[in-house]
Amino acid sequence: MQRRFLLISALAGSACLSASSVPLRADDGKSEGNGAVAAPPAPPEGVIFPATWLTLEAPDVRARRPFGPSAAFARYLLDRDAPPPKAGDEVVGERMQPVRWKEAVPKDGTAAIAYAEIVCDADYAMTAHLLGAAALWVNGEPFVGDVYAYGFAGVPVPLRKGANRVYVTGLHGKFDLELRPLAETERGVHPVAWDATRPDLLNGGAGVRVNTGVVVVNATDASVTADIDSADPYDGPSDEAPASRQVRLLPFGVTKVPCAQRPGTDDKGVASVSTVAAVNGAFGTVRLSLEQKGGSDARRVTRVSGIDGSVQEFSVLEPAPTLVATPTRVVLSLHGAGVDALGQARSYSHHPGTWIVAPTNRRPYGFDWQDWGRLDAYETLAASGLLGGEAPDRVYLTGHSMGGHGTWHLAANDPDRFLAIAPSAGWESFDSYGGPRPRSILDALWRGADGASDTLSLAGNLAPLPTFVLHGTKDDNVPLSQAETMLKALRDAGGKPDSHFQEGAGHWWDGEASPGADCVDWPGIFALFDRTEPQVPTSFDWTTVDPVIDATHHWVSVTQPNVYGRPIRIRAAWDAATSTATLATDNARWIQVACPAADVTKWRVVVDSASFEVKEGDAQLLFADGAWTEGGVRVRGHFKTPERSGPLKRAFDRRFALVLPTGGTEDETRETTARVRFDASVWWYRANGFADIVLDTEVLADAPRFAGRNLILYGNADTNAAWASVLGTNNERPVDVHRGSIRVGSRKWTGGNMACFFVRPRADDPDSVVGCLADTGARGCRVAMAHGLFSSGTGYPDYVAWDERALALGDGGVVAAGWFDGNWNLDGRGFLSFGGELVK
Repeated sequence: MQRRFLLISALAGSACLSASSVPLRADDGKSEGNGAVAAPPAPPEGVIFPATWLTLEAPDVRARRPFGPSAAFARYLLDRDAPPPKAGDEVVGERMQPVRWKEAVPKDGTAAIAYAEIVCDADYAMTAHLLGAAALWVNGEPFVGDVYAYGFAGVPVPLRKGANRVYVTGLHGKFDLELRPLAETERGVHPVAWDATRPDLLNGGAGVRVNTGVVVVNATDASVTADIDSADPYDGPSDEAPASRQVRLLPFGVTKVPCAQRPGTDDKGVASVSTVAAVNGAFGTVRLSLEQKGGSDARRVTRVSGIDGSVQEFSVLEPAPTLVATPTRVVLSLHGAGVDALGQARSYSHHPGTWIVAPTNRRPYGFDWQDWGRLDAYETLAASGLLGGEAPDRVYLTGHSMGGHGTWHLAANDPDRFLAIAPSAGWESFDSYGGPRPRSILDALWRGADGASDTLSLAGNLAPLPTFVLHGTKDDNVPLSQAETMLKALRDAGGKPDSHFQEGAGHWWDGEASPGADCVDWPGIFALFDRTEPQVPTSFDWTTVDPVIDATHHWVSVTQPNVYGRPIRIRAAWDAATSTATLATDNARWIQVACPAADVTKWRVVVDSASFEVKEGDAQLLFADGAWTEGGVRVRGHFKTPERSGPLKRAFDRRFALVLPTGGTEDETRETTARVRFDASVWWYRANGFADIVLDTEVLADAPRFAGRNLILYGNADTNAAWASVLGTNNERPVDVHRGSIRVGSRKWTGGNMACFFVRPRADDPDSVVGCLADTGARGCRVAMAHGLFSSGTGYPDYVAWDERALALGDGGVVAAGWFDGNWNLDGRGFLSFGGELVK
């Protein structure tokens, strides 16, 4: 039996809120949708709370990988009009064992996908609150769920008259779905107070402009734009008005708007700000209260992110007061999964000369301190330097649980940034903690794009670092074996880490050893920090997985490898007696060497037996035609740099914008709009982010607005008007996508069911890149929806093209994948499947 739920209108025979004609209030900004009805119709009564569903256990292996098969998606979600399941229907996937749909309640917690049919007597717009699952699909349209149970109030969804097919995917155990009518204040376009990002005010904060992030909801069928007072990187006293920026919300979309305001007080004298007051009056306002903190209190601080222009927060605990001058240092403390950054900072006691700085990882779960979580830590570190008046060069790294893993991860991938590290209850990697990620035929490409995840392979970077490992012997969350594995790896690599295993302690524990929580504020950790001072080594052995992750180690920098997707290793030594730097390299193509001695003006570099005399400045060396030569200027044309390179995820940086095509057919436009809305909402949910949605015509018409910014293009060369402008001519595009075809070099594949992700330098901007999430048609767009980008532990190289066979075969559906070389040309080492046709 199919599960059907009937929603009855509030007034029999009355006009009901329509998903195709939701009214906009007069102050709702500029509408780009269809006409609206004259008066708000009556909302429905009651809440839809499906208690019983049809559920299906996973027919495929669930794991972190870019192209895992998805038999359920292929059968039920690839086509919007695919027949729904019935109890007893069988699905066979990667496991090669049939699984059957069965009736179940959400609290069973064993399903991978769930289905219910909701029958309505009219069209409605409602608020969907999905708890414990990643996505809600309503009649084929995806909407973000609250998979981590943050407690958000939900997102708007349209229900149509008649039967509505509702699927829930990305389940993490038990889930609940509640569909409730829109309250009067929720109709139209409106800001909300929940999930606001806001700072605490220090000692009243009079006259200080603050940055906030506020969620704005569009519960209409129209695309709406408005100009708002945007957040500014400057946070403090200022007489200048904040700049305005245009914000677009797609139909039934959610975004988090970065704003700037001056705090005042409400009628009860509580410090607060009125925020999202748009320049043209659109969106409305919401009032946020701000907590006032003294200098000894842990407090929240906000900053503007260079990744997406969003407002992010971090928390700080100031140094303990001292009677003597004490050098300032920063202890960067990374929280565990589900932990708030302010709670992390509050777990410490005050230490002389020490700022405790706790970033957020973008969210309490975020990105496991990888990808954008790692970048969040670095952005926070840069912002924290302003608190003490200067950027500190004495930085120490610690963290607990997921933050302990983050400590290993950040330090292994940037070992010279931190003077000492102290992981507590930390796990090593996804492969050791969550179970090994499945191997596949193109595994080397995917892992090459996510090489930073391989902590053990980078143990040599960690060995020289002063390290303190803390763990409870009875930890039932992160086993003690995780700490033991890392300690052995460091010792095998020549390291001498300190450690303490607290007998009988679990995952989070406390005692009398410190005024803070012992499992993070442990005296042995701070004793190590106290005795570790900055120094420049005369020799080292350094591995970087990619210059975009780590380009400099002490006095050696690398701009390009010989082969992308493979690590670069450099062993260096300085002989002061002969003023000679000697380097042995593996997979390095373009390097720079600075003189380690400040008082030496004439010195020599010997790299892989090639000798060069340096009279002034740094040594610029290029490996070409099998030999090292002086000068990087031999790299011709547009070349890759650590700031302008792949892999694909790096395109989501530099205040990126999602570029929506306007030249598609009705079906193409429907699918692309749904996909862009979903990507933007997932970025908001997972990254606490702001995804700036713009039209392709705006990119062409307002070039200064997009100068220096990365662009994310959707569609293809036939549907996205900005394609040629930002990617260059056909001859400049080694990968190209059109309606019905994908070309990689001289090979072309045809079909409307294909997708292609790739990253290229912007042809119209010298500093930025363009990421293309392309498809060959409406069906290809839906194929791409099965493969998400915003999760850690998965990697895409510079380009990958696939068709719908990937839903059954995983890597077997990939037709091309690989890397561009240092000059952004195809490197000749990529994967090309059999098939396709040769073209000129």
